[in-house]
Amino acid sequence: MPDDSAEDEIDYYHLLTAVDDFAFAALKISLSEPERTIVVSRLREDWMADVGVIGVLRRQHILTRSIEEPARTYWLSRREPLSPRIESLLASFLMNLASSLAYDILKELANDGYDVARLLRGRGIDLSLVGGFIGQIDVLTAHVRTFLALHRAKQDETRSEEVRNILSNVLEGQRLKLNVEDVDAAVELLMKNLEPAIRGVIAEEMKKKNIYVDTKANGVLTRGLGVSPGLGYGPPACFDPENPESIPKNVVLLIEGKTGTFALSCLEAAVAIITWDCRETSHVPVMCRGIGKPAVITAREEADMLLRRKFLVVDGSSGLIRSFRIRPKDLGFPY
Repeated sequence: MPDDSAEDEIDYYHLLTAVDDFAFAALKISLSEPERTIVVSRLREDWMADVGVIGVLRRQHILTRSIEEPARTYWLSRREPLSPRIESLLASFLMNLASSLAYDILKELANDGYDVARLLRGRGIDLSLVGGFIGQIDVLTAHVRTFLALHRAKQDETRSEEVRNILSNVLEGQRLKLNVEDVDAAVELLMKNLEPAIRGVIAEEMKKKNIYVDTKANGVLTRGLGVSPGLGYGPPACFDPENPESIPKNVVLLIEGKTGTFALSCLEAAVAIITWDCRETSHVPVMCRGIGKPAVITAREEADMLLRRKFLVVDGSSGLIRSFRIRPKDLGFPY
């Protein structure tokens, strides 16, 4: 988190709250039961962008970088300080975590060439602020783990005394000392679910705004020679001459142009073809034009780099080959 001044910290807080809707929507589908019902209930009852319990706690957490300070503030404000709404504190840290993940994903999308600035302008956020954002995911995950452990212990009547002792220590200014069940598996599951959920929420928002990649974007990996017009995208796969029938469907097929024997079904199964060591009149490009498959001739040295990408977009007209971390179709890409 920023270290310059209290004013910078407040700006950081407002930056976090600007994507609260992403965070809240993702948390609703990422949390597992019983925490999902309980924590989402606290979010609904307490949470607003700048006011309400969770807003106050989130701001204090950012200003102090402490678990204990927001916990003490909240617990001292309760009429029954030894029986607090631990779920409200857990919800506060979850919102910070989900919002931080959202910014990490927005930075990735900006680097991939999506017009993230247009998405953020309506929220009063400058893209330069997003680029410098440091979310401290590890710290926030540790705080979620702490309060998830407290929440679970609180549900167990046999451990109520243990929870009261922990809360008393905090009220006396001591650091939290936990000796409760391991919640690593629950936190791991949450993190596994939360990132794709946020990606999906952001994708839906971008689709609504018809945001797509600029042709000059960083998503462009290379420009080859377009030898068969059309557009196609999918995960890359390399042609194996020893097992020509093993090519899965709906892939971008990388195949050497001098390959002597291959089944036509291999080209038909692919959505696009990338080839090398050949010319426009070579066998592979001619076959691609014959069956209407987009194809680009590129350099042999680029094949390994292209195979390491998750998704490729091949433009057989311009020769452009792009790469994205998520499916362009999911973000309203025009193909």
